[in-house]
Amino acid sequence: MPNQRPPNGVRKDPPAPTTRDLAGCELFGEFDEAGREELLAGSSLRRLASGERLFVEGEPCAALHLLLDGEVKMHKLSAQGKEQVVRRLKPGQIFGAAPLFTPGGTFPATAVALAPSRVLSVPKARLLAFLERRPGRFLRVLSFVSQHLEQMMRLAERVSLESVPRRLAGRLLELGREQGGPKPGQVVRLGRSQSELAADLGTVREVLGRTLRRFRERGLLRMSGRNVVLLDPEGLASVVE
Repeated sequence: MPNQRPPNGVRKDPPAPTTRDLAGCELFGEFDEAGREELLAGSSLRRLASGERLFVEGEPCAALHLLLDGEVKMHKLSAQGKEQVVRRLKPGQIFGAAPLFTPGGTFPATAVALAPSRVLSVPKARLLAFLERRPGRFLRVLSFVSQHLEQMMRLAERVSLESVPRRLAGRLLELGREQGGPKPGQVVRLGRSQSELAADLGTVREVLGRTLRRFRERGLLRMSGRNVVLLDPEGLASVVE
């Protein structure tokens, strides 16, 4: 019987992850194939729809998570309901590691899928037992956790001490560097709405809109849909300084 193709518009689920897939992922690449096989055997795979939450702030940490594909953000909400994005995850990155080593540890932020995503979750008890047999790798995991905590502390410092114009200018220059610049006339892809960018910067859309308008009036940039054209990168750098 000939092979049947799925109907038009119907997508097959991607295959389950293999130890080879994990070799290039954050943290999992630190282990040999036997170690990755052991972790994979005790893990669960979850598919998230866009907008679906994996866990919420304050929920007990029951597992370490690895983003296989898609996009996930971690965010916190203030008492006034303002969203602060603390991290955006790319495939191959781990998250939810910070509370793993604290008895009764809870997630410090909420994780939400920004696109259809797949997440591999390693139960906390299984991971800790695995690491106890590999004390050298235990230290490596702690190093990853420390790096993530340091990133969150730097973000909190920027939000509390830096003005919105400075944060925005710095973010635009950072995106410019990631995309081959920054240079005059460069079209920088934001890849997100103004509301999402505002959450990344720890502000609200109205404040971000006013700041963008001032930058336009000063001739620093112009908007083009979800893209920004950098007209004067040196001028943006002076805002950061």
